Amino acid sequence: MPAIVPRPFPNRRGYRAVFRHPLLKKKVVARGLGTEDENKAKAVCRDLSVLCGDEKYATALDKRSRELLGFEREALVIYYGKDRSAEIDNILHAGRKALADPDVTDILAAIEESTALAQVDKHETGVTWSEDDLASHFAQFLREFSPRRFKEMQDEIQGLKTKVKVLEPENDELKAENARLRRQQNLHVKISVQSAYEEWKKEYRGRAKITVAQATHAIDQFLKTLNKAGATPLGAIRPREVDAWVNGMKLENGADANPVTKKKNKAYLSTFLTWAFRRYDLVENPMDKAAPVPGYAHRAEKIIAIDRLEDIDTLLDGLKRRPYWQAWVAVAILAGPRWSEQVHLQLDDVHLDDNYIRIVNRSTHITKTGRERRVPIEQTKLKNILATYVERHRPTGTNWLFPSLAPEGKRPRTSSPQGVWVNCIFRNYWKDISRSAGKNKNVKSQPPTFWQYGPREWRHTFGTVLGMCGWNSLEIARVMGNNPAIADRHYIAATSAGKRWPFKW
Repeated sequence: MPAIVPRPFPNRRGYRAVFRHPLLKKKVVARGLGTEDENKAKAVCRDLSVLCGDEKYATALDKRSRELLGFEREALVIYYGKDRSAEIDNILHAGRKALADPDVTDILAAIEESTALAQVDKHETGVTWSEDDLASHFAQFLREFSPRRFKEMQDEIQGLKTKVKVLEPENDELKAENARLRRQQNLHVKISVQSAYEEWKKEYRGRAKITVAQATHAIDQFLKTLNKAGATPLGAIRPREVDAWVNGMKLENGADANPVTKKKNKAYLSTFLTWAFRRYDLVENPMDKAAPVPGYAHRAEKIIAIDRLEDIDTLLDGLKRRPYWQAWVAVAILAGPRWSEQVHLQLDDVHLDDNYIRIVNRSTHITKTGRERRVPIEQTKLKNILATYVERHRPTGTNWLFPSLAPEGKRPRTSSPQGVWVNCIFRNYWKDISRSAGKNKNVKSQPPTFWQYGPREWRHTFGTVLGMCGWNSLEIARVMGNNPAIADRHYIAATSAGKRWPFKW
């Protein structure tokens, strides 16, 4: 709109303003300015132009002169009328009073200075300074502060939050439906199950040969039961076809397969179909709705571990004359690395000053997890044993924390690095050590059962020790690199009664 300018009355003294009023549906109105002073009339019209939203005078909100501020009240009366203009003037007066506060003035001055510097930096470097832009917006907000407007904004925000709560469930349903419809149109779902099977076998060959052979045999038998065999579209496999294959499963001699065999072969099929569900974005995984194997009850894993505090003391004290084996067992039962992790530990992984052992997967074969974790060093037993061992072991020149004691063969290794234990050789060495260290010369009997334990039982012992020391399932799972459900099922039950064990991490 054009600028509002004062006009003299035709037949009497004084000035008036003629403009389109935004609140009256842009109706053209004429208002007397109540003055015969031309300069005052111009000042009132400038403030009136701002109230009407004239772009030319919009910057006056930021750069308003003292003279303009003096005639703002008259402009409000012209724009809003007498009654409402008094209420608005009180609000504006409260805002001006806040701006007159020394602390606020200092803040505004600092903001204006930083904004000016930012403008120079923008000109020289071309970099957008978002912090200064935010500071500028903050200064603008302070200048235009109004308690009524603040309350209106709070009401608007609350109303929007209410709308979001109502719309969120509906939006989630629409997203799920949209994803389902898009998956139905997925071209990969229409490829043959045989093509997907060939792709899966390329990735599955990293397992043991016997496992690969059993898995491929089970899936081949399943594909034969489909109507079009391998030519069946991947997305056409349904849970009922999986159930029919499991219930009709036969052995090579024609006899019915037992529930354990059915469960194992179904698990192989589940590995393939779950891979296909993720790889090709299937509408659903058929295994999710397949029925349980009839006659098969899930057998809980039997956790064998040292569950008496005095047995742990006996085991470690019995190995005092063998520092290598004492350190190995102490790390195994009080830090809990897996076998493949412990044989690859290096001296650099032991941080005695910072009280942690860095456990990282250095093995060449596939293990449960490749994630690195830091296990705190137990302070009452493990730290002293480990510190003594490291001090004696460092001058040997090898970087492996627990190098193999067996002589190297004539041929260089290909499956594992030189100096690292092989599983069967380690067990033979430990079997001899445990017999001699655990045998009581005064009693003619076999060593206690816990002397016959190995790396698997030692790791289970670590979880049991943590549970007996009051650790919860999430804490145990993190330090062991395990699943919280497994930790809760196997280790936490031990803490339901009795006093806590005295180990400290």
